[in-house]
Amino acid sequence: QPVSGYALHSSLVLDAVSHDTLKKLGVTIGKRSANGADQKGVNLLRNFRRLELTQQMRAAADPSHSKHVADQRNTRAKQPVTDAFIHSLQPLTIAAIKREKDALRFAKIGVLSNLERHAFNYLQARAWAKHHGRPLFWWRQQLTGIAAGWINNEETSRLYQEERAGLCFFFVEGAPASITCNIETGRGLVNGCDATLHSLTLPEGMTLGACMATACADQEGVLEVEIPFPPFSINVVPHVSIEARAVLLARGATLKDDTVVLSLSTHSISPAECMELCACGGTMRADVLTVRASNVDSLPRRTALLAHGAKITGELVVPIIVGKAVDYKPTSVYAAEVGIPKLLRVLKHQLDLAFAVTDYKVQGKTLDYFILSIGPRPNIRPFLTLTDLHVLISRVRLGKRLFVIGFDPKQENEHLKRLKPLAALAVWEAGYDEHGTWDAQRAATFAVQLASKEGNAAAARRVWACKPSANRTKRGRPTNDAQRSAKLARTAKTGHTKRDGPAEDVLRTKRAKTATA
Repeated sequence: QPVSGYALHSSLVLDAVSHDTLKKLGVTIGKRSANGADQKGVNLLRNFRRLELTQQMRAAADPSHSKHVADQRNTRAKQPVTDAFIHSLQPLTIAAIKREKDALRFAKIGVLSNLERHAFNYLQARAWAKHHGRPLFWWRQQLTGIAAGWINNEETSRLYQEERAGLCFFFVEGAPASITCNIETGRGLVNGCDATLHSLTLPEGMTLGACMATACADQEGVLEVEIPFPPFSINVVPHVSIEARAVLLARGATLKDDTVVLSLSTHSISPAECMELCACGGTMRADVLTVRASNVDSLPRRTALLAHGAKITGELVVPIIVGKAVDYKPTSVYAAEVGIPKLLRVLKHQLDLAFAVTDYKVQGKTLDYFILSIGPRPNIRPFLTLTDLHVLISRVRLGKRLFVIGFDPKQENEHLKRLKPLAALAVWEAGYDEHGTWDAQRAATFAVQLASKEGNAAAARRVWACKPSANRTKRGRPTNDAQRSAKLARTAKTGHTKRDGPAEDVLRTKRAKTATA
């Protein structure tokens, strides 16, 4: 049985700090494993020494940006997101796109939710198709499961219209994508592997020409072509290392096997082997022998040639088929109005467009340019956290290649200044001594101090909000002389304040009648 689903550092904190203190800090306790696996893990983690890595290697060439990243890792900083960092953020503008060209025009966009990811992917797919003059193919991803049976045909059709960006897949040749399954773990074909869309393999009897026959470009000049049924496979060119690519090509793991060519020096093999390869269609030029991999049918033979120093070239194209059903949460107003189930199951190819990526999916990647959607989002979940921001900004090598979209950070930045580290992370870090040894008592003491500090700050905010003042309203909102004058004039004219309404008028009349009686 696996341990509970919380971070490793949280397990030490939950074990060292009392539940009352954790509650005051807003730390979720979570569910423990029934077989005691959590406690066994904690006992093991206590013995690990903490080793702190102090240099940000990805941005080593930009000391200023490295400092901004380090500041946000400081759990005791009063304002981890510094003013200097905020002012270094550049809004995405047309001028910037013209200056940086396609590197920025189609740079990845960092988002916090799948709703944003779907929307940006659809818009950027259209922009890619228009920019490169290519058709945009799309199809409906099949709903499945019990919940899908509760929706009638009319509701299903309308749902695909309202949730088009999330329930449909959009294919345009050359667009960036991300593989969402493990295909060949030893060679990098894993969940999260970047890829480029190459082609489609359609069901028997269906052709792209027939689908395009009735399609026409829209007002923006984009030719959207609907494919009535999902393709058998979406074929992609995965971004893997040169060594992994060579091995995969040698194994025949490509749809373009006729493009794979082996070339090696004649000095690395015997004359008999040279004659054998020439008999298989190989050609010799100077001291180099070249042969198509398709003519060397034996996989052990290909592997042996690679061991002799053969170089392998060709196009590595991997088919991605439909996998297991995945969860999909409807977000449209229509879905709420007609009572569409909150959770649906969708059969989709194990692939996503990668114009936009969530902070979770972008972990571990290094990007030349990155656009962040981290503007103010009052009452919209998920909320931006300091952890999210730290992951997003630490993806680039140079801070000047980091851009934001949807707001001007010089004007709207209070939501960034208010970001604080997670309480559990601060307690975990304080629980280690100068030698990197875990001390549960040390962590518990710091947690009590932090809870007391947070409680005092919250109480001060409540007192400030309720404190009567000449320049504050009852709700704690600042006012000015013009507003007060307008309120007094309105009260003198009508006999009641702006907050009064018909209900207050009826109540005032009843009180007057009661007084008269």
